[in-house]
Amino acid sequence: MAYHPGPNNLLRAARLALPSPSGSGRPMSRQELADAVNAHTHAHAGCRSAGDARYIGKLERGEHRWPFEPYRTALREVLGMTTNADLGFFIIQGHDKGS
Repeated sequence: MAYHPGPNNLLRAARLALPSPSGSGRPMSRQELADAVNAHTHAHAGCRSAGDARYIGKLERGEHRWPFEPYRTALREVLGMTTNADLGFFIIQGHDKGS
């Protein structure tokens, strides 16, 4: 799968496919995903992460394409994905951002 600049539709679709843990019947919000990922990194990696709805939004907009490890692992496990590419995550080395 090749890198395509722009929104990370794979991550957004994965989030929207999960129901909100609030029981509202709505899809999982960005903040709910951040909370679940933060809890996962603390429980499984013994580290604290401070992801929030803004950070999830940056990932979904494609502003950040390679979250730090273990955040990537937590996102994969919370969202039920196998690989980083399943969530649209790629290492972009030497990619000219047009600056």
